[in-house]
Amino acid sequence: MEEVVVLRFDNENISINTLTPFVLILRDLFYENDWENLQEDIKNNEILKTEAEKIRKIERYLESAIPHHSYLPISYDELMSFFDETGLKFSEMTHCSLEGIVQLAEDFADKNDLDTAIKFTDLMLKIDKDFAYAYELKGSYYIEKGEIEKGIKFLEKAITMDPWLIGAYSVLGETYYNMEQYEKAAQYWELEIEKAPNNKFTYFMIAEAYVKANKIDKAIKTLELLLERDSKDILAKYELIDLYRKSGKEDLAEKLEKEILSMVPYYSNDIEVWAKIKFKYGMYEDVAKFLEKKLPELETEDHLKLLLVIPYVKKGEIEKAKAILDEFKDKSVWYFYGKRELFSEFLNEKELEKCGIS
Repeated sequence: MEEVVVLRFDNENISINTLTPFVLILRDLFYENDWENLQEDIKNNEILKTEAEKIRKIERYLESAIPHHSYLPISYDELMSFFDETGLKFSEMTHCSLEGIVQLAEDFADKNDLDTAIKFTDLMLKIDKDFAYAYELKGSYYIEKGEIEKGIKFLEKAITMDPWLIGAYSVLGETYYNMEQYEKAAQYWELEIEKAPNNKFTYFMIAEAYVKANKIDKAIKTLELLLERDSKDILAKYELIDLYRKSGKEDLAEKLEKEILSMVPYYSNDIEVWAKIKFKYGMYEDVAKFLEKKLPELETEDHLKLLLVIPYVKKGEIEKAKAILDEFKDKSVWYFYGKRELFSEFLNEKELEKCGIS
């Protein structure tokens, strides 16, 4: 510990040394800016007590808290050196919070510095060996590093300790899916939706996993469960139509198609599949009217405008169709090429040629 600078307030000199910033870091990262909790835990540590009182005095002079940018960033090794130098023991930090360290770990993971992120999860566990979320983070980071077995071990430990860690089920499902263990993936995702039934995307992942495992009946039951919970989900009905047909249940598939024909999309990601069913039955005008009215409200879903090409061509409004195609060729060529298969499905060769789609 060496003196770096001396601050003068009125007639008082306050010495800033190499440890002073670390006490601020300790307060902010481990105690959520709470001086009282910090000082309770360091009351028997004379070095830290002195530094804390010094900083509080500076803030009283300033009449404000010292901002984060004055002492961050911080490395893991610097932080460990601080603990060693001051003799602060993790077992003494009974009033601390781990939220700041969680944020640090996640920030390093976002920068793809997974080794440092893992070190910070280890730090969390030094302070609280029963902190289940640290095991979840650690497992997820090992999965990202490609150390799959180790990652799975920590994730399973996390949900054993806290069965409500939804993210752990999600990562385990994705991990087993990528390992082509589809039934096991589906089972973890099923545990996820037991705890979080509104995670709609997970139902589709479960269904896809069961299809890959050749368990069509289980895939059907999954999407039927989703529709029990949300009857407005057209995409679920659309996927279920395909599964019904694969399992020879044509009557149920046709029934669902008719239901979709009588519906108006409630979710924006349902619009395209709804339009495809309408197109199949020649109901082009319905799609055009809906999109012309709805698109101004969907600024972030501009690509849906391409769906208007088909009804415009069918109605003979070729110039309108061409204008939309030209717009997307110029600014969003990937959207245009992504829809070529759709155009080919509902427009014949002559219609495609008229609007310049080759």
